[in-house]
Amino acid sequence: MLLIITFLFILPYFPLRWPIKVEHVIAIEILAACAALDHFTPLKSTSPLEAVRSLVRSRVAPFDGDRFMAPDIDAVRDLVRSGAISAIAADAEREVAK
Repeated sequence: MLLIITFLFILPYFPLRWPIKVEHVIAIEILAACAALDHFTPLKSTSPLEAVRSLVRSRVAPFDGDRFMAPDIDAVRDLVRSGAISAIAADAEREVAK
């Protein structure tokens, strides 16, 4: 959240030829969240977060060492663009509203 607020604060100072790739930032944040959840593997989180985690893990293997992350970021960015992750969030919101 702090990262997004920081980007919104400094956005007016960026030249127009330097577009902010918000989808990349969101993809990196999702990858970081999944990596954090992986550290607590025997434990489970909420069902929406586990659904996002399993969706991401269907495309990206867990981090087990150093590797080039651009393909992983692109894979999660494609999930963000497709609306698959936001659909999970919308389903969770409908469940809470019931």
